[in-house]
Amino acid sequence: EKSDIPYIYLTKWWFGCFLDRVPFSLALRLWDVYILEGDPILLAMALNIMKMHEKTIRKLQMETFMDFIQNTIANNFGYSDDETMYSLREVLSRLKSDGLHYPPPPKPDDLPEVPTKALGPILSKPISSIREEQEEIKSRRSHAACEWQEFDSAFDEVYEFYYEYYINEGIDSDSDEIGDMATLSLL
Repeated sequence: EKSDIPYIYLTKWWFGCFLDRVPFSLALRLWDVYILEGDPILLAMALNIMKMHEKTIRKLQMETFMDFIQNTIANNFGYSDDETMYSLREVLSRLKSDGLHYPPPPKPDDLPEVPTKALGPILSKPISSIREEQEEIKSRRSHAACEWQEFDSAFDEVYEFYYEYYINEGIDSDSDEIGDMATLSLL
């Protein structure tokens, strides 16, 4: 907030745990630490990137900043994986010592976030209504299966007709006349 960096620029870091925003070898090491430490590693790594690249970032305009954090450091991070991980450890330990690695607990006067309906709209319906909907869906499926069987048998008949026609080189097996394509297409 202090640096006026829009959150939208950082979302790919959070959503992918830096997977495609740092070199792959570094991403693997970050995922190892993420599995060990959990969510605090996301904030710690974001701060670590800002700390390690502070001089470069301060020189950039907002437009080039986005390209830098999304593309440039993904291709060439500028530091070895070991240097980055040591720096990450320092940032994470500082966050922990300051008590900032987890969000603060809610204030006593904050209302808890609760869903407006018990576990969503499905469970707000009576069970009999849910069962009726299930039966209707089953009925639609069986109706669709019947239509498919009719289509399948009609397809088989057409296939057999054309197969016979092809095998007999254009001679209809029921008559000894050669059928033309115009007559055949009317079928």
